[in-house]
Amino acid sequence: MASVNKSPQVTLFVNNLIYWDYILKITVYPGGWRWGFTLLGVLCIAIAGFIWVFLKEPVRGASEKELMDVITRENIEKYKIDRKAVGDIFRIPTMWVIIAQGLTGYFPWIVFQVWLIHWLESVKAIPPDQATLIFAMIVLGSAVGSLIGGYLGDKAEQKYYNRGRILIAQISAFLTIPISYIVLFVVQDAIVFMIVAFIGAALINWPGAAAVYPMVAAVNKPEVRSSAWSLEQTFEQGLAAFAAILVGYFADTINGGIPGFTMSWVTPYLGFWLLAGTSVYYLLFIMYVSGVSLTLSMAIFVMVPWILSFLFWTFAYKTYPKDRQKIIELLEQRRKEITRGK
Repeated sequence: MASVNKSPQVTLFVNNLIYWDYILKITVYPGGWRWGFTLLGVLCIAIAGFIWVFLKEPVRGASEKELMDVITRENIEKYKIDRKAVGDIFRIPTMWVIIAQGLTGYFPWIVFQVWLIHWLESVKAIPPDQATLIFAMIVLGSAVGSLIGGYLGDKAEQKYYNRGRILIAQISAFLTIPISYIVLFVVQDAIVFMIVAFIGAALINWPGAAAVYPMVAAVNKPEVRSSAWSLEQTFEQGLAAFAAILVGYFADTINGGIPGFTMSWVTPYLGFWLLAGTSVYYLLFIMYVSGVSLTLSMAIFVMVPWILSFLFWTFAYKTYPKDRQKIIELLEQRRKEITRGK
């Protein structure tokens, strides 16, 4: 203490450090993580306002080649959505194919969103900051994958009119199997994880832009496409949300329930177990079993749904051409009605 009293600069520095630490604790720290969400929300509101003021929504159906030169805001008013039209969505076979592949295809994404960072930290012993960066690489790779998927889907449709988009979606769905295996069972280094995460996400995020979005539009009437898309997303994301629960439950119960025991009673109170004289080797063993169980659970609920998604896409080869042709014929009929009324 004497040496500190003889150093006014050191005393001042310590006082300021404590003061600023107190200020940060009551301002930045409690809500620091919320600033990202706040900033994103503000940007979304600003973009929405810009769209509202400056962008003009095109006439519904104006993008259809059967209607683009005859459709106007006046004559489109006769083709409005009604309750029957919403019910008709469920009578389109291709919609059920898209819902089925979407439910199974989105299931693994929920698994990774909820469990990946915890798995990287607890099973692979990767520090939290690096685990977060690995997850960020998946997000970035997914964005790139959407661009690639959209481009490939358009190109494939030009070459194979009714099969191209489905083919691209199936290629992407097939690639999920080796990529998932590599992530869960092969990679160990954090840097390699980041590379594989980015490349993998860029390869397996094609189906949405390449097939789902345009196919939903192609098999539904223009006035019900938003409703059709909303219904598909309700099934896909609503039911897939149970993935996180299933992975956790399965991981806790397999291998004799050791994982659940470890996560509930050992991990939170590890210090007490050590003070009680419990063998460190025993604790390490049951933690190892817990990690293996989580890995196995994630593998099952990632690979099996993606395999099913790949298989479900096969049915679209039969249903999509027929459903798409029905909409083309409907739009051609509307063209005749519009031109006849002029």
